Amino acid sequence: MTTNVPTQSIDTLNGLVKVCEDGCAGYLKAAELTSDASLKSTFARFGAERGQFANQLRTEVRRLGGEPQDSG
Repeated sequence: MTTNVPTQSIDTLNGLVKVCEDGCAGYLKAAELTSDASLKSTFARFGAERGQFANQLRTEVRRLGGEPQDSG
């Protein structure tokens, strides 16, 4: 059985991009909905971190010769 490691890696990374995007959206929504200033700041920071993680994963997908999938 022959496997295409770069293709498998790209597929896995694109899946992780989606997870990070979902996390980003969830944390930003939580920041929007909470009235606690400390939680708002924490959730916003976590959301921004997840966005950065997604961007780093997209960069790795491109490095491997793949195309990052659109979110959604």
